[in-house]
Amino acid sequence: MDVMYAMGIGVAYGASVLGTFSIVLTEDFMFYETALMLAAFLMLGRYLEARAKGRTRMPSGSWLALAPKTATIVREDREVEVPSRTSRPVMWWW
Repeated sequence: MDVMYAMGIGVAYGASVLGTFSIVLTEDFMFYETALMLAAFLMLGRYLEARAKGRTRMPSGSWLALAPKTATIVREDREVEVPSRTSRPVMWWW
């Protein structure tokens, strides 16, 4: 993806320079703003992506704090609260 952006920006800028000095192209080939906008969109996209990734990360300690301390287990038609570390998940297949 970076190669595509680099080629687009480089070709737009190169064509603009050649058009400015009328070396190979005429003055109709002015793409300075195209090269600038491609670079700006690329940088804006990377900034927004980094910001979104930074907000989704959570330290592992805070994930552990979200775990429940106790679990309610039904034994012999009675609900019993036990520490969640001693219980294990049960898979129910109907």
